[in-house]
Amino acid sequence: MTTDIDPLLGDAHLGDSVRITQILNNLLSNAIKFTHKGSVVLSLEVVSTTSEFQTLRFSVSDSGIGISSVEKERIFSPFIQANQSTSRMFGGTGLGLQIVKSLVEQMNGEVWVESEKNKGSQFYVTLTLPLTTHERIKRPDSTECNSQKFLGKVLVVEDNPVNRLVAQELLRPVVDDVLFALDGREAVKFVDENRFDLIFMDLNMPNMDGFEATQKIREKHRDVPIVALTAAVLADEVEKALLSGMNGHLAKPIDINKLLNIINRYLTPHDSQ
Repeated sequence: MTTDIDPLLGDAHLGDSVRITQILNNLLSNAIKFTHKGSVVLSLEVVSTTSEFQTLRFSVSDSGIGISSVEKERIFSPFIQANQSTSRMFGGTGLGLQIVKSLVEQMNGEVWVESEKNKGSQFYVTLTLPLTTHERIKRPDSTECNSQKFLGKVLVVEDNPVNRLVAQELLRPVVDDVLFALDGREAVKFVDENRFDLIFMDLNMPNMDGFEATQKIREKHRDVPIVALTAAVLADEVEKALLSGMNGHLAKPIDINKLLNIINRYLTPHDSQ
């Protein structure tokens, strides 16, 4: 993986760094997932500059499996993967690109893809951002404002490495012990070998999905709280999660305050001991 940054890039811009990072993480995660050999390149080009703004074009290029012209027409649609077999081979629901499109449009930007089957893909995002000073604007951060620590052992079941990193960064400041499972099959094994106080369960994973994993866990461990952690937010998906034996549902992208509410519901605060 390599990067290519335009030297004309301004020193600092005013924008939502968390959402831009999430957009790039989703695009890079997909590129890496579908590239078996070759390279992935993240580029940033300055399209235009005024005294107050710069229009930036981010691109993520890969030498992976590519996308056909028919598949390109629907790749950003909700709940669609370019090829339905990819969910079985690689995991995931295809929601990542729909989330990217939604976030880009909320920032008045554009996103599109250029690709050929078996010849790689190039995803482009353009954003116009105000130029600003070097100093970062300080805003209250929920994880910083909440100094409460909680006792307990938490299992996060998540096949996507970027999502695991996000969960780790959110949970580490507030929970004593966090363990990660890469799919439902590994989660069942971990629960049989350890006592967990709370489980966050992704729904769509390779090998064994979250629904089946929850049902198997419930055969032996009926009391451990299991909360769905997923980008699937339709009512029937939430209902299916609850029917499989889960106690609740937390949507991606993760809202830190909702996460803290769930932790507070199921774990014991340090100061209560």
